[in-house]
Amino acid sequence: MNKRANRVSTALIIIGSLMIAACAALVWWNYHQSSKAKRSADKLQTQVENAIAQHENASSLHPDSSEAPAIEAVKKHMPVVEVDGNDCIGYLTVPAADLKMPVFNTFSYDKLNIAPCRYYGSLETDDLVIAGHNFNSGFEKLKQLKKKDTVLFTNMNGETYSYRVEDTEMLKPEQVTDMVQSSYDLSLYTCNYSGSERFTVRCRITD
Repeated sequence: MNKRANRVSTALIIIGSLMIAACAALVWWNYHQSSKAKRSADKLQTQVENAIAQHENASSLHPDSSEAPAIEAVKKHMPVVEVDGNDCIGYLTVPAADLKMPVFNTFSYDKLNIAPCRYYGSLETDDLVIAGHNFNSGFEKLKQLKKKDTVLFTNMNGETYSYRVEDTEMLKPEQVTDMVQSSYDLSLYTCNYSGSERFTVRCRITD
C-alpha cells in the first residue's frame, strides 16, 4: 500500500512540476512576444507621427502634390496612410494606462502581433471598434482603466477625438453583434489568456 502511495505521490509531484514549467514557459513566451511587439509598435508609432506631421506641414494637399503623403478615403471615410508598408488610420493614446499605439486599418492576427487593428466601424460614424493583443505592453493595460478615464484617438489628418470611458464588460467570442452594434462611440477589446472571453472598454465621445 505504501509503495502504491509513493508512486502516486511521485506521479503527482512530476505532474505538478510539469504544470509549473508550462506556466513558466507561457509567462516567458508572453513576455518575449510582448517585448517584440512593443519594439515594433514603438517604431511604427514614430513613423505614424512623422507621417501625420508631414501631412500637416505639407504646402499643398492636392492629390498630385509630391510633397503630401498618399492619403485616401476608404470605407466610411477614414483617412488612411501607408506607413512602412502598412495601412494606418492613426494612433490611440490612453493616459491612465500609459499607452500610445498606432492602429492598422484592417484586422488580421499577424498585424495584431505588431499593433492594434480596426475591427469595425469608423470615427465619423461613431461606432469604431479596435482590437489588440493582451500583451503586457499593449491592450492588457486596458484593464487599468476606470470610468471617466480619457481615451484619445488621433487620425492621419492630425485630428484628435476625445472619449470618456463609460463601462467595461466581458463578451464571448461568438457575441460579435453585441461587440459591433453597441450604442458606444468607441470600443476597445482584447482577449483573456485562454481566448474564451473579450475584455471590452466602452467609450463615448466628449465635446
